[in-house]
Amino acid sequence: MEVPFLLIVAIIIVHCHFIDASSGDRQPIYRSCLERCREINCTDIALQTYRAKRSLVDQLTLWDCTDTCYYQCMWHTIDIFQTRGISTPFQQFHGKWPFIRCFGMEEPASAVFSLLNGLSVLLSSIWFVRCVSSDAPFYWVHRLYPIVPVNAWLWSTVFHTRDLPITEKLDYTSAVSLIYYTLLFSVIRLVWMRSRTITIFLAFSVVAQFSYHTWYMYRVSWDHALNIKVCVIVGVCSAMLWLVWCVSVVYNEGRSRYYVWKAAAVLIWTQLAVLLELLDFPPWFWVFDAHSLWHAATIPCPIIWYSFVIDDSLFLLADAKKKLI
Repeated sequence: MEVPFLLIVAIIIVHCHFIDASSGDRQPIYRSCLERCREINCTDIALQTYRAKRSLVDQLTLWDCTDTCYYQCMWHTIDIFQTRGISTPFQQFHGKWPFIRCFGMEEPASAVFSLLNGLSVLLSSIWFVRCVSSDAPFYWVHRLYPIVPVNAWLWSTVFHTRDLPITEKLDYTSAVSLIYYTLLFSVIRLVWMRSRTITIFLAFSVVAQFSYHTWYMYRVSWDHALNIKVCVIVGVCSAMLWLVWCVSVVYNEGRSRYYVWKAAAVLIWTQLAVLLELLDFPPWFWVFDAHSLWHAATIPCPIIWYSFVIDDSLFLLADAKKKLI
């Protein structure tokens, strides 16, 4: 498992966005502002003028007139609250905290930190390629693995830049694919050396379940609650595989595979980082909320994990050469 299961489950959970009415968008000030803004700016000639004056960044990030009215009226409402000295100025709007828009990004900190997570995985995988020869056991398993997490972090970046129905689904689907992909490679890495037949059976089962789950979500029902349950179950299965393996290695081989502590450290760190999601506080400086800090906390994890992977690969390679002598 290249990325610990709790990290992946957290990706699934925190990307479930139920867009319900929030305290901010229920305010009469907000509603009257929104109605007036749409009427003045988003109809007939005014709409054409708006489109002609849109910046290139707004065009690339697909900000339309209604979205701009949402944004402007949100800050108009907050400004009035603060001017009147209302004690609870921190309101959520349409299920989200207010953020300052930066270069078209709705949630700039989460978007940037998501991008850095993807870069962390990519650079760590390059480090692995430079340190481990291609004849090492499971070399191609580790070599190909980054494709899915990099894709997941890419769509996380896109989604935090612009929350649209299509970007939400792509972000959500890529996160689901990551947790299944991780289980698949966990099976290959941890079971293959014990039984190839069982590995092939389990791998086929994982692929079949992922295919069915994806089909169900898109063709039958986009059920967030069901998806969370499925992903937690898959994540627990992956975690149990690694837990059993770690305990077995420490018990049977001890100091000869000292590097196992790195895997344990990443698991513990991601568990602590996930606790940030429970805080859910208003964004500091209208930029950094609990979710963005969680993204920031996970940036070093791929580096530590690939350090473990490199040590493990070198150990397996040396062990394989000894058996040939």
